[in-house]
Amino acid sequence: MICVLDASAAIELFLKRPRAKVLHDLISDANLVVAPDLYCSEISNVFWKLQKAKELSREDCEKGINICLSIVDDLVPTSELAQEVFAAAVVYNMTAYDMFYAVVTRRYNGRLLTVDQRLKETAQKMNLSV
Repeated sequence: MICVLDASAAIELFLKRPRAKVLHDLISDANLVVAPDLYCSEISNVFWKLQKAKELSREDCEKGINICLSIVDDLVPTSELAQEVFAAAVVYNMTAYDMFYAVVTRRYNGRLLTVDQRLKETAQKMNLSV
C-alpha cells in the first residue's frame, strides 16, 4: 500500500493525539509514504506556530520537523503537479494547498492520510481512498 501523508496527519502523529495509533499502524503497513514537497513548508509552519504560541519549545519543534520529514520516503515536486492541481481545485472548490495531497493520492493510487475533515470529504468525492 502507498500512503500519502498530509501535514495534519503528521502533526497528529508527532503530538500523539487521538488518531496517532491508527495513523502509525497505516504508515507501518505502507510500502511507500509520499507527499508533495509542499509538505515541508506546511510542517515547518505548523511547528513555527506551536513555538510562537509557546505550546512547544524551539528544540521540540526542531525535533518535530525532523521526525515528520523522516516519515516520508519520497517528496513529489509541486512543479510537476501545478496544472493538474489547479484544474482539480477549480472543479472541487478546494484550496490548491490541500488539492496537492489529493492529486498525489490519485497519481499514486494511494491512500490519503489526513485529519483534515474538508480534505477527507473532497478526497472521497474524488473516489480516493482516505
